[in-house]
Amino acid sequence: MVLTTGLTPWGLTLVSVSINLIMNGIKIKKIIYLIIIAFLPIALIASILPVNEYAVFGMEGGVDCDGPLAVLMFSAPSFIVYGIGFLVFAKVSLKARKLKHILMLMVCVVVLVIMIPNTISVFNAYQVNSTGNRSICGPGL
Repeated sequence: MVLTTGLTPWGLTLVSVSINLIMNGIKIKKIIYLIIIAFLPIALIASILPVNEYAVFGMEGGVDCDGPLAVLMFSAPSFIVYGIGFLVFAKVSLKARKLKHILMLMVCVVVLVIMIPNTISVFNAYQVNSTGNRSICGPGL
C-alpha cells in the first residue's frame, strides 16, 4: 500500500528539514534571525533601486513602465519578512528584555523605515503611469 500526500518532493524536504531543525534544538527564533539577516540585501535593493531609471540618467520625459514593479518585487517580500520580525521581536522583547531581542527589533524598525520612501514613490509612479501614461504603459496591473 502506497501512502501519498499532497506535498511535492520539495515540500517533503522542507517539512523534514524543519522537523529535524526543531528536534535538534534549533529554535524558531534562530531561524527568524537567519531569515532577517538573509533578507538584508533584498531590503537594501528595495530601498536604493530607482523607480524611474530614465529620471536617474537625466531624461525627465522618459516613462519607465516596469520600474515600479521591479522595486515592488523587492520591497513587498521585505515588508512581509521585517513586519513579521517586528511583531515577533516586539512580543518577545516585552516578555524578556534581552539585548539581542531589542537589537533585532530595532533592525526591523530601521529597515522598514528605510524602505518606506521608495515604496511610496512606487505607488506614486504607478498612479502617474496608470492615469497619465496609459497609452504607453497599458492598463496597469
